[in-house]
Order: sequence, then structure tokens, then C-alpha cells
Amino acid sequence: MIKGGEKARLGYQVFHREWPNINAGFNRMHKNSVEGKKAAEIFNSYILSGVNLFPHRYFPRDWLKFMETGLKVSQRLQMKTSEATHLLNLGAFNVTKKKYIAAKEYLERANQLTATLEDYPTQAKIYNEIANLNLAQNKNEDAIDILLQKKELCLKHQFEVDEDISLMRLGLAYEQTGEFDKAVPKMKEGVRKAKDANNGLCIATLLKHIGYCQGRLKNLSRSEKYLEASLTLARGLNNRSDELEIILQLGEIYVLSEEPEQALKRVGEGLELAEQYRDTKYEGLLLTQMGDIYLVLHEKQKAIECYQKALAPLKKAKELTLVEQTERKQSIAMKGDDIKPTPIAKVIRPVKKISQGKGLLLAQNKTLEFIQRGDNKLISYYIGSIDEIVKTYNMDIQETTTRKSLSELMGDLRANNHHACATLLKNKFSL
Repeated sequence: MIKGGEKARLGYQVFHREWPNINAGFNRMHKNSVEGKKAAEIFNSYILSGVNLFPHRYFPRDWLKFMETGLKVSQRLQMKTSEATHLLNLGAFNVTKKKYIAAKEYLERANQLTATLEDYPTQAKIYNEIANLNLAQNKNEDAIDILLQKKELCLKHQFEVDEDISLMRLGLAYEQTGEFDKAVPKMKEGVRKAKDANNGLCIATLLKHIGYCQGRLKNLSRSEKYLEASLTLARGLNNRSDELEIILQLGEIYVLSEEPEQALKRVGEGLELAEQYRDTKYEGLLLTQMGDIYLVLHEKQKAIECYQKALAPLKKAKELTLVEQTERKQSIAMKGDDIKPTPIAKVIRPVKKISQGKGLLLAQNKTLEFIQRGDNKLISYYIGSIDEIVKTYNMDIQETTTRKSLSELMGDLRANNHHACATLLKNKFSL
């Protein structure tokens, strides 16, 4: 089911059609699992086999309780292999809910248990989820390290499991560290593995990110090719968010290729879709990008109008950081003839919002200012400013919230291709 494709679609239809019978059996086994051994074993089987389907029928909190019950049943029945799988699934579930502390605890317990059992295929899957946890927290170097450990484990014991997912996450980790030349070959290998595994969703993600990385490497024709292929897949999978994101990237690629008219056409197409899908965030992003393109075309008044139109949907989406960036662009465009649009329309990737403490808010504003100006000559000034803010507001660098927030700023710098600055920030505060 998680791989997509025609078989998955048909399976999904059967699941929904048979849901009344499945649900009746599941609830009966759940009720009897407290005392009856056979019922407990069957209930456990329901949880393990339905991990990718049942969440479509239950609220997250209810499914979490069922998984926790499955874990207790496995422990009571001394089913160590099942226990390890439950721990793995609970870890993966908590990653999706951004409960990273709980996810880490479950995955560490799962890893210890599988090591004791010498269950290396399950341990390899756990390594994949630990990598996913690290990626979610912008710990890209840690993600790379654990995935390389997974590769060594598979080579040592001569087996292969979820290699398409491993290569995808390894490529994403390299992408986030700005090592695009390393990311692309890993992702291409991931596409081959995903095709062998009929994993359509993985292929769609990989094609999109290969296109992004090729664009950063200035291989513009290749970037366009991969993004167009990714767009076709996103539409086939009815993934609206991916569809809009890819169109946004295509608009940027066409500007980089000095084809602003084609960029306008693409962005206009995306804008119509964003309005149709009622996605206010992408409506605002696409209008902002349209303003950037009009500046390239020296049509300043149209650019100002696009920036103005972008503000309402961005405010509605509560993307206050993007609102501030767009207002700044609008202000610059309104200053007069001294505006000199560059041949590259830079679309700043969304920056995560920080809500704890005045010092952290000032640090974020300073980061936004640096990203907006995009001048690497200001790196020393930026790092010095952050250091001064930390000292002025007596910020405890060892405190969890502070470290997490500074790590997010480091991630924002990398996302906007300021990798040298991000590395200096990391070294300065031992992040």
C-alpha cells in the first residue's frame, strides 16, 4: 500500500469494502486479548499486518493505543520478534507525529532487542527509521552515518531490505548538507531499486529531488527533465502538494534558463491549481514567484501587484515569515529606478517559525535578513550578531529548546544554500 500503483489501489478498495468484517473480527480479538492466548496472538497479527492500512480508519490517538496494546501482548507472550517490530512501528509512528523523544526511545529499544536476537533484516529497517528521525531533526550527518552502517550490515550478512528507501534518505541527507554531487548518484540508484520494488511513491519523491539537485548543480536541462517526470507521477498519484511544489521549482528552473515567459506560463498554471485546491500557502508562494519573474522582465508595476496579491493568502495560511519576506520584496520594488532585477529569481524556501523567547525571535530575524541579502561577505557579521544575541539574552546553549531552535536556523541556512555559514553556526555553538 505504501508503494502505490495499480495493485495497491485495488488492495485499498478491497480493504474498504471488507472493512465491516475486518473491524468486527479485530474488535472481538482486542476484547479477548487480555486473557485468551489465541485471541491475543490473532490480535497481535491484526496489528502487525494492518500497520499501513488501519491508520486510514482510526484517529491517530486510537491507533497508537492499539499499537501499544500489541506491544504489551507481545511482551506478555514472550514474542520477541513481534515485540521488536512493534517497537519499530511505534518509533516510525512517533516520527510522523513529530514526537521525536518518544520515537528515539522506541527505536533504541528496538535496535537493542534486534541486536540481541541477531535479527539483522529488522535491524536494517530500524536503521532506516533512525535515519528518518535524524532527517526530521536536521541531523543530516547522523542520518548519513546510520545509513552507511545499514549498508555495512547488509553487506556483512549478505541480504538486502528496503534499499530503495535507504538510498532515498541517504540522497536527501546529502541534499540537505548541500552535497548535491553526492546526492544525485544515490538518488538515481534509488530510482532503479524503487522500480524493482514497484515503489511508485519512492520513485516520485526521488525524481523530484533529483530535479532539485540538478538545478542546484546548474544542470538545467536535466533538472527540467526530472521535474517534468516527477510532475507526471505526482498527478498520477493525486499528490497535490507535490504537484504545486514541483511547478514552483519548474518556474525557478525556467528563469535560471533565461526563459522567463515559459516560467510565467508554468507559474500561472500552478496558481490556477492552487486556487482550485484552496491551498493558500502555495497560492501566496506562486504569486511571490510571479512577482520575481516580472522583475526579471523589468515589469516592476506588475511585480508590485503580484507581491501585494500574495500577502492575503500567505496571511490566511499563517505563514508570517513568508509574509515578511514578500513585504520586504514589495518595499524594495517600490523604491524606484534603482531596482536592478538579477537574471535569477531566487525563491527562498520556507523558514520554520520560532515562538519561544525574544532572543530566539531576534536570532531568526537576523537569519532571515542574512538569507534575504544573500551576501557571503556578511557571514562574519551574521555569526557575530547571533553570538551577541545569545550573550545579551543569557541564552543557555545547552537548553533543549534553544539548541533545537538554533539547529532549525542552521537548517534554514542550508535550505537556502548558505552551507558555509551554517557550518560556522554549527561549530560556534557545538550544535
